[in-house]
Amino acid sequence: MRYFGEEGHSSQRAARALQTLDPYDAVVPITRLPAEILLLIFSILNKIHPAGPGRSASKPTDLGWIAVSHVCRAWRTIAMDGRNLWGEIALPLGETWVEEMIARASFAPLVISDRRCAYGYRWSPLQHERIGEHIGHTKSLELMSDFSPSLISRALARPAPILWRLSLLYSRHNPSFRIPDFPGNHAPFLAHLSLKNIHVPWTSPVLNNLVRLVVDFPMLSNDHPILDEVLSALDTMHALEVLHLHHYLPRYTHSSAT
Repeated sequence: MRYFGEEGHSSQRAARALQTLDPYDAVVPITRLPAEILLLIFSILNKIHPAGPGRSASKPTDLGWIAVSHVCRAWRTIAMDGRNLWGEIALPLGETWVEEMIARASFAPLVISDRRCAYGYRWSPLQHERIGEHIGHTKSLELMSDFSPSLISRALARPAPILWRLSLLYSRHNPSFRIPDFPGNHAPFLAHLSLKNIHVPWTSPVLNNLVRLVVDFPMLSNDHPILDEVLSALDTMHALEVLHLHHYLPRYTHSSAT
């Protein structure tokens, strides 16, 4: 099991850091654990206590698991070399931290979500651009705050070879907004797609490998999908297990009866 990526010097550097502990730190039992085990512990802590918003006005942000990098030099080295740790981008920490986490993650898979951001959070044009720059190694993208449909469409119009989950929950109604086809239909691992107030491109091959599709369109007036298109899409979605269409039932046409 490898947690340091493909570069062997990372684990060697962490092991050397453990060997050069201060005498006081060296007698602490936990420092005798191998670097790989410590990194696994940090990974579990990342799930239990992720970085994000604080619990009070006096502490608006919480570093969460990142605090382990402040304990000693050895732990900092291990945490810094654990690229997968930094892949879960903590948007509530602000743009400076976001840029730092992306840099530390390098090309590790990214998980980007604004679910834990404060109410009223707004995506800046730079953040939209950064999504596009890193969509090629993004595993999960979940946006439910105030994002720009046109900018996010531009960001998604690039190959996304490892994208597994895409959730775009738009709070307004934009009748012209549909998720774009990835170039060359290059989102082969997209399995979970959730959309709100966003149209589904029923004729797009990007739907073919979905396991779960959820669409909610409470603001839809009369632009319902055509039944034939929906049925044709479902006919190619052989892996689909869950389909939820809320306020988005397809409309029946004469051609549907033939």
